[in-house]
Amino acid sequence: MKLKKFMCVAFATMLMSVPAFAQDVRVSVNAALVDFDGQGATVVEGRTLIPVRGVFDKLGYSVNWDAESKVVTLTKDSVTITVPVGSNVITKNGEATTIDVPAQIIEGRTMLPLRAIGDAAGCEVAWDAETKIASIVDIFGYEREYYNFETTNMEALKFAEEMNAINDKIVQTVTPFMDVYKEFNNVNPAEIDNTQLMELIQKVSTMSKSANSTFNQIKSELSAVTVPAGGERVYESAMNCLDVEINATNLISEVFDKIMAGETPTQEQMDALQKIGGEEGATMTLYNEITKEYIDSIKN
Repeated sequence: MKLKKFMCVAFATMLMSVPAFAQDVRVSVNAALVDFDGQGATVVEGRTLIPVRGVFDKLGYSVNWDAESKVVTLTKDSVTITVPVGSNVITKNGEATTIDVPAQIIEGRTMLPLRAIGDAAGCEVAWDAETKIASIVDIFGYEREYYNFETTNMEALKFAEEMNAINDKIVQTVTPFMDVYKEFNNVNPAEIDNTQLMELIQKVSTMSKSANSTFNQIKSELSAVTVPAGGERVYESAMNCLDVEINATNLISEVFDKIMAGETPTQEQMDALQKIGGEEGATMTLYNEITKEYIDSIKN
């Protein structure tokens, strides 16, 4: 058991380590690159900080800066996010969350931690190490914007509605699984005992197997969809997203099962595990781009 405990701690530590982003970080919001005027995204203590303006306005938030209290307030519909500069605590509708790196002012711009704010805003955030692009996707907002349209092409409309339903199922499957995966990543293995750590690893493994099964079911449903002329790229991109999710959940369950069995994951498996977030973000961003192009082409 001591060996297994050591392996669990080492494995958890590897997963929680975040590679430093290069300084030429670019930011994509709903598949569109953001052109920052002046100070752009940067890295502090291994965390990506982004200018509040240029990102959250694109997500539909109103941005208010109180110079006296040095507090940024983001509001959208019934959501209010409060970010005090210099503090490691942000609030969403009054509920406090601790973040790794505090918001700060750089070159006259208020900079906010990308992932923490992305989580607070309910967005999917991913990092693509190859392109050095941090992607932020407001999945439900994106759907509202691009699936709310009129067309006389009933075949295309039916296809768009079916693809929207497929996308909903993907999101509904990803969300609870990622919540459990984040729970594991946020654990300090030195602060919990072996039993608790193993229970959490078991939980992630079980959730990954369940998600994998659901993704395969969704893929079967997608294969039965009739694709109209012009919709081929949307279909192929959605299928690619599912393949990435299937491979990711399969890899996670394999690695976590090895840990529970007292075995050491291969370096190849660990390298692949570190790339999962970037691959998921890249495929989803591409899918959103292609879907937007398709829907724009069939609108009245």
